[in-house]
Amino acid sequence: MVTRCPIMPAEYQQDNGCNFESYAVSREPELFSRTKITVDELHWKGHKACSKNYSTELYMRTSNSSLAEQKNKLLRRIEAQSAYMKQITFLIYLRYYLYRLNRLVDDGKFWT
Repeated sequence: MVTRCPIMPAEYQQDNGCNFESYAVSREPELFSRTKITVDELHWKGHKACSKNYSTELYMRTSNSSLAEQKNKLLRRIEAQSAYMKQITFLIYLRYYLYRLNRLVDDGKFWT
């Protein structure tokens, strides 16, 4: 995440957010000092020993914490044809696919 985001987001959800926070803060404490890290609702059920502070329900009532899972499912649709592409072709195709998918979602023509 450090290599991809020069500035950390205010909120970050991950399947294993409780362990990720320990990892991130021990390596880059200043960088992650203002980031609230949570576990999304789908994976929260399996985190019995974790603090309730990692639960998405406490902080992000209006967000769809399963959105990443839904997007990943849609990306699996292009997995077969992507396997035969060169890297540059795949990156161009992926960018276009995500652009079209986002436009469909924005126009209300595709449910996520």
